[in-house]
Amino acid sequence: MAMALTARNKHGFVDNTVARPSPNDLLYCAWVRCNSMVTSWILNAVAREIDDSLIYMPTCHEVWIDLCDWFQQSNAPRIYQIKKLLSAFSQGSLSVSSYYTKLRTLLDELRDYQLAFVCNCGLMKDWVNIARNVLCSF
Repeated sequence: MAMALTARNKHGFVDNTVARPSPNDLLYCAWVRCNSMVTSWILNAVAREIDDSLIYMPTCHEVWIDLCDWFQQSNAPRIYQIKKLLSAFSQGSLSVSSYYTKLRTLLDELRDYQLAFVCNCGLMKDWVNIARNVLCSF
């Protein structure tokens, strides 16, 4: 969904970087129209049982946050499963390109599930460099 919104230049509505203008602003009507459009895209992408609880939220940002809150909590089993797969992962009979692709896919999926922490002290730089070195060593 994030990819589709970015492709349509609408991701700012769900991450709230495109803030709601005041009702007196000339862009207010355009913002309301885009917000409704993004909300309808999201509602059409979720199961009917879920969209009933989202339909009355005033902004697509609130819908997005609600969905993130709802579904992030169930990621723990998948994170555990990915970590378990990574700990036992070996090249075996795979070609280097197949091995790299599968490893990269698991690492990317794990990265997407992990919460994004903001680090101002520089300690995360070492971890990022280690991960980058592992991927670039192929």
